[in-house]
Amino acid sequence: MADKEREHDPADEAFRLHYGQIYRYLRRQTGSHHEAEELAQRVFADAAAALASKNPPNSLLAWLYAIAQRRFVDELRLGEGDRAAVVAFNADARLLAGLTADRRVLDAALGGIELAGQTCLVCGVQVAAEELLAQREAGRALVLVLLTDGQSNPRPASEAVDAAAAAKAAGVTVFTIGLGAELDEAALRAIASRPEYNYRAPDAADLEAIYRRIAVTIPCPGQTFWPNTTGQGAAGAEPAERNQR
Repeated sequence: MADKEREHDPADEAFRLHYGQIYRYLRRQTGSHHEAEELAQRVFADAAAALASKNPPNSLLAWLYAIAQRRFVDELRLGEGDRAAVVAFNADARLLAGLTADRRVLDAALGGIELAGQTCLVCGVQVAAEELLAQREAGRALVLVLLTDGQSNPRPASEAVDAAAAAKAAGVTVFTIGLGAELDEAALRAIASRPEYNYRAPDAADLEAIYRRIAVTIPCPGQTFWPNTTGQGAAGAEPAERNQR
């Protein structure tokens, strides 16, 4: 019985499936084999504790997305005037956390992102832009980061392009991240404010590095709104606000 339980231990599964990706990512970031090994061990020790809790993640993939997104929040100065928010979208979009500097609220919202069956890009863009523009203040830059691993459905990508154009005209800077291979790359390029603001992530291990680059690129300081979706319909958006004063 104990052996059977060990075979299906989610922490063991996470380690088996993803240790190599996490280690390679950390190796690229640190330039040190030993440091990367130590950091990877810490990551999976934390993962084991979370997965063994009474409320383990419903989806390992969504959970990995949330980890990468939390690293993006780490780059924001929430104690110095920055704010962030989280939107989830699949068949529609939901504001899980409005713009806030409360890290606990943001972490709880990121943990609430779940996988579903559709990817309504326009829904995420619209809800993200509405939250940013409704909370607009002088001296703050508005930024929207869209993450997707699938093509837009049930509504066409052209609607997301149009919604992004309206947001950009209102002063929002838009970044896009395509995860995996099943992407509408032309649409993502059109949604982004500049060609260099459109990123491609071959797998989830690349997301953290991309988010860090975006955090550095954001007009400093700035207000960011991050919609995130997968082809499975898991979606999350995180607005963040960085004070320019």
